[in-house]
Amino acid sequence: MNRFLCAILIVLFLVIISGVIIYQFFLPTIIAQSVATEQLPSFIPHRIKVKIEKVNRPLNENARQVIATIHKSGITFEQIIKAIDDAREEQAYAMLDELNRTKITDVDQVFDLGKKYFPVDFDVEIFREVYRKKVTLPLVEKAIRYANKYKYEKLMDAKTAKETAKKILKAKEEEFNRIISKP
Repeated sequence: MNRFLCAILIVLFLVIISGVIIYQFFLPTIIAQSVATEQLPSFIPHRIKVKIEKVNRPLNENARQVIATIHKSGITFEQIIKAIDDAREEQAYAMLDELNRTKITDVDQVFDLGKKYFPVDFDVEIFREVYRKKVTLPLVEKAIRYANKYKYEKLMDAKTAKETAKKILKAKEEEFNRIISKP
């Protein structure tokens, strides 16, 4: 009986470790590829597919806009990746706290808070025009609600979110490079 119990505990431990590895390393890649290619793998649960499909088109369009803006501006792709890597969870929570305390009347307030809480070594003002075209007050309010939910329910950790964002941008960068290199 002791061996049987020991074997069950070892198997359970291996399943848990496998789950953590999949969550930390493969989930960002799976989500990023699903969003970037706009094709979802069949093994993703239906409830997650619905959520991904809902944000897929706008997210892809926004990522394409970011990449196009980067190439027009002289900012390097590496600077964007470094900015994502340098962003700390505490900064995001501090910004979220200020957003929760502030009456948002204009989308530029959020952009300005982003500049305040996430300083970078390049001029982010080049993104303001695209931001204004894509972001509305209802979208900001919805994003704040989701951010609060993610913060309190710990639905995704910062590392996974950053890796997912970087993988999506890398996929769009590769797509951009393929398009401009075609004869």
